[in-house]
Amino acid sequence: MVGGLGFLGGGIIMKNKHVSGLTTAAGIWVTGAIGMAVGSGMYELAGCCLVLLLIFVVLMNYLIVHLGETQVDVAISAQTREDMEEAVHALGKEVSHFSWCRDGNRYKADLSLMVKKKAYPEGLLKQLGELHGVELLSMD
Repeated sequence: MVGGLGFLGGGIIMKNKHVSGLTTAAGIWVTGAIGMAVGSGMYELAGCCLVLLLIFVVLMNYLIVHLGETQVDVAISAQTREDMEEAVHALGKEVSHFSWCRDGNRYKADLSLMVKKKAYPEGLLKQLGELHGVELLSMD
């Protein structure tokens, strides 16, 4: 059973050709372990593990929402190159990817930003709205 759960967890983690889903895989494995404890008649151990699991899941959810970051893809447009450079400079360390081009008489840029989950999307919209001469085209 442990091998089967490990195989399922590995599939969940690597389904998109990059590592993600660790919490889901660990949750499946722990659920299987609690089920084996119940099946073996170790009800007290299973109950303690269940309580600990619930405490840690709630705690981790709180920490991820309040301290975690998420990647947001943003497309912006500016009239001048200086406005575009000023916008990228104002966003600072939040920019993890940046590409831009000139489209007619305007500059367009695609940015990947790392933003705090609790500040998304209101805080990011406010920050982008304060940039001089920059228009938000899209945000994913």
